[in-house]
Amino acid sequence: MCKVKLMPKRRALTLHLLSVLLLAVVSFSTADLARSNPGLYAPPVLKIYITSNGNIEPLTNSIQRVGEVYRLKENLRNTTITIQCDNIVLDGAGFILSGYGNQWYYGISLSNKANVTIKNFYIKDFGKGISIVDSSLVTVVGNKIYCNVGVALTSSNYSRILANTLQCSDPLHGYGVYNLRSYHNTVKGNSFADFGACVKLQSGGNNVILENQFDGSTAGVYLNKDNSSRVYRNNFLDNKENALILAVDSLQLDNGKEGNYWSDYTGKDGNGDGIGDTRYAANLHFFDNHPFIKPIALSIPNISLKPQSSATPSPTPLLPNENSSNPVLPQENKAQTKPEPFPTTMVVASAGLSAAIVTSVSLVFYFKKRKH
Repeated sequence: MCKVKLMPKRRALTLHLLSVLLLAVVSFSTADLARSNPGLYAPPVLKIYITSNGNIEPLTNSIQRVGEVYRLKENLRNTTITIQCDNIVLDGAGFILSGYGNQWYYGISLSNKANVTIKNFYIKDFGKGISIVDSSLVTVVGNKIYCNVGVALTSSNYSRILANTLQCSDPLHGYGVYNLRSYHNTVKGNSFADFGACVKLQSGGNNVILENQFDGSTAGVYLNKDNSSRVYRNNFLDNKENALILAVDSLQLDNGKEGNYWSDYTGKDGNGDGIGDTRYAANLHFFDNHPFIKPIALSIPNISLKPQSSATPSPTPLLPNENSSNPVLPQENKAQTKPEPFPTTMVVASAGLSAAIVTSVSLVFYFKKRKH
């Protein structure tokens, strides 16, 4: 019978100490990775659907249905909402819909739908706040959105983005409104800050960008292969590029009487009518013939959208009148604070430490048993 040669006690203890050290290093390295990539280790996302027959699945008390109006009753954390029916109103009632910073998730999404209104939400910490695909007649109004991309329209037409406050959660990288292969959409009365581009129009046309404020971003508007769109009565404030225009054949930067305010415009106003005497060159091919000398007095939401939380809904804003230059806008709820993040670091580090302790105790009992 073969006799098993046992490892010397001193060598076993040395190997044990090395294993404990390795466990500690792995645990805290994983914790650091979790801290810098919160989406990787975030809790599972709860997905709520408003189905094609109007039901809410899974059934929840967090959303109340009254006819064709669906209204939030409380904050929803790490939750997404998918709209699968037409002709409804989804009202956030001032409550928060939040993720954990995972760039793969959308706060609210709809595809191939018509006549849907999304209003009064505070949406934050998603890759995209609202995603609209292959849809029409969608209205997004009175929301506060703090995400990498605020509203994304893809192959969607005749929709309106009105009186929203949008700020980028990844400063100078994302888009406030990304309009891809989409036509006849209106972006009006919104505040944008800290984006790669506040509004990007890509491969579409006949869109209207009106009475918005673009502030502190890499580009105010970015047009690429988008034709016959109109951009006027907007404030462009301290952006690295107020307008970035590529591969565009036709574009209007004024309405024949009024253009935009450009922070880098250096022209004069000889007759005191508030309009510059010389045109503003957005690039070598497109000009604002009636630039404002001073920022336009616009009624727009408060731009400050640092992460917040609130249990009290803000007042429901009225839908702006498209023919008015002063839409009614939501009031900023200043009592909100950021929700506490998932404690990934503590969980991972604790797991590693627990494993080391269990290993130590097992070895102690092993050597005691051998001694006896």
